[in-house]
Amino acid sequence: MKLYFKYLMPFSFFFIFLNSCQKDSEPINQPPKCELLTSKLKEIKIKETITLSAYAYDKDGEIEIVEFFIDENLIGTSKTDPYKIEWYVEPEFIGEHTIKATATDDKGESSSEEFEVNILGIAPVAQFEINENSIFKGESVTFTDKSINTPTEWLWDFGDDSTSTDQNPIHTYKLAGSYTVTLKTSNSFGENELAKESLITVSFDYGTITDYDGNTYNTIKIGDQEWMAENLEVSHYPDGKAIPLVIGVNEWKALESNNTDDAYCFVKNDESMGYGALYTFAAALGDKGIASNENPSGVQGVCPNGWHLPSHEEWNELFQYIDNNHDGYLYDGSNAHISIYLVSKEDWSGFLGSYGINEYGFSALPSGVRNWYGNFAGQGYNAAFWTSRNIDDDTATSIYITNGYDFMEPANGDKSWGYSVRCIKN
Repeated sequence: MKLYFKYLMPFSFFFIFLNSCQKDSEPINQPPKCELLTSKLKEIKIKETITLSAYAYDKDGEIEIVEFFIDENLIGTSKTDPYKIEWYVEPEFIGEHTIKATATDDKGESSSEEFEVNILGIAPVAQFEINENSIFKGESVTFTDKSINTPTEWLWDFGDDSTSTDQNPIHTYKLAGSYTVTLKTSNSFGENELAKESLITVSFDYGTITDYDGNTYNTIKIGDQEWMAENLEVSHYPDGKAIPLVIGVNEWKALESNNTDDAYCFVKNDESMGYGALYTFAAALGDKGIASNENPSGVQGVCPNGWHLPSHEEWNELFQYIDNNHDGYLYDGSNAHISIYLVSKEDWSGFLGSYGINEYGFSALPSGVRNWYGNFAGQGYNAAFWTSRNIDDDTATSIYITNGYDFMEPANGDKSWGYSVRCIKN
């Protein structure tokens, strides 16, 4: 018995010691479980807000926090179940990236899950602003691109057959009218177009004059000259004396071709047509006035105070100015290929109705003429304007436009014919 106890004691002590150590050691903490619930999201677009969510569970503790990353960049955290964040995708993240969620428990253990995602850019949305909606001919408009989604290319259509690929162009409008502006923007992800109808109104910088009767006319500066931009329709000379109104065909036919038979009428005896009046050469000169070949004419004639009947040379100066602005091939000293630049397009038929652009605001009207038989002719198709230039006892120089050509040319007009009058400022 003594021998048995002697050997038993050391073994029993070792067993008791081992059992005591096991009771004092802590249990091993298990890492939490983390699963990305948005792992099937393979493509997303910039400038969208998406929900990133994760399932997190810890069987031997509590979840302290779930963190969401793009690559290694923290983009949000969540501490309560359901674990999720709202993430606005910035344009800087275009391309392929890794989305990761990491769950950490209250003991500091963590686990993660991640997936690959392709972040796509998006096509631009065209937007723009301008600094002026209403300008005068020859003035400029500044266009400012306000497009979103980072366009890389721009194509502007200013509505006047002019374009630009600048982002923020400045454009000068050379013709009066109403213009629709279109902007097309694009990048590698697509394109977008915006058109603003009748966005810009371009008008002429007209002045005005008033005749003896109180009629008011637009005037326009062309080069160094200032012209009436409408046909004269006054029924009195500047001194107040009435101009004979001749309506009947036979009465007009009875007028002589001279410098003394002054008369006027409205086109087709209808003042409402808006074509102004037709005057004999004597009436244009001003009640037995004297024709002049000087430049300027010095003949006030039927024109308002401060204005005068233009000389042939003053008409030539107008032609030359337009010729100089169009590469110098329009005027050969006799015929001027310029009528398309001076006619009011909407009033004309035929060629000039199709191609007239009224670039300078002169607004020549197809008032036609009244011939020596007393008949009206050419309304809608032709126009003639008296100059102060005398040819002989029967004829004087007029400036003639016909709709079949772009000519504006001098012609020898019978003095008894009724032509339009445009006055020029002294």
